Amino acid sequence: MTVDPSSDRLSRQKSNTLTVRADNGLLFCNYCDLSVEWKHKSTVDAHCTSKKHLAQQKLYESKEKNKNQQTLQASLTGAESKKKVIFDLIEAFTSADIP
Repeated sequence: MTVDPSSDRLSRQKSNTLTVRADNGLLFCNYCDLSVEWKHKSTVDAHCTSKKHLAQQKLYESKEKNKNQQTLQASLTGAESKKKVIFDLIEAFTSADIP
């Protein structure tokens, strides 16, 4: 008998600390990027409470929190600053007679 990991058990598990994707009958932990045995709930729970999983979850969430879209004004300010640095560098090379 084959059980689909994307069934009811998977939907119940999403409320836990496991963010998963089901591919070809395998259950993958998105935080740890490894497959988790899904046939026994205790195995999934053990993975969710492991130190490695919790550390990877914190790392993943901190990276997601820092993903903010940059504003147009910030982009333009950065571009102008870069142009000024390049212009000053070219001026310095020219005055030092460096081709």
